[in-house]
Amino acid sequence: MGVIFALINGVPLYIYPINNDGLNALKIKRDYKTKRDFWIKLKINEQLAKGKRLRDMPAEWFGVENGDHTSNPMNAAFNILACMRAMDALDFETARKSVITC
Repeated sequence: MGVIFALINGVPLYIYPINNDGLNALKIKRDYKTKRDFWIKLKINEQLAKGKRLRDMPAEWFGVENGDHTSNPMNAAFNILACMRAMDALDFETARKSVITC
């Protein structure tokens, strides 16, 4: 079973609406922006694990100005993270705009 799961997850596949890890790794390898955004998501998770709040993290990590994050499933979470950060800072107008763009 382990070999079957490794093949299913390792061979790049797009199974609507989700990419498997093999396809995600391929996209990270080919696209600098995706690689940078993946690194930012890892840094956000690291800071959350250390007990830091979203509102205390650098604003540029959550910037929607980096482009349309909804076209790449790996980056779609940035709008949600931006919304969560705005709610943590009690900026509900920005949070509402973040959700609308999602």
